[in-house]
Amino acid sequence: DTPAIREIFTHEKDMYLVDGSPESIAKAILKLKEDPKLREKLAKNAYQKMKTEYDETHVAKQFLNVVQKHLAL
Repeated sequence: DTPAIREIFTHEKDMYLVDGSPESIAKAILKLKEDPKLREKLAKNAYQKMKTEYDETHVAKQFLNVVQKHLAL
């Protein structure tokens, strides 16, 4: 879990975020092991987010918008 990751993902919506402590990681692993519905929801939502917001076409369009904006200055 880092600030950059939190800009992209939301805890328990499309990612299970925890601090880096061994205890937190172990608890998260057990939680995900015991909750197949949560695992499925996280996987589905994360896949959809990556497919719609971070595929190469979307990223290329964003990049072109930034370049065009700065060239217009």
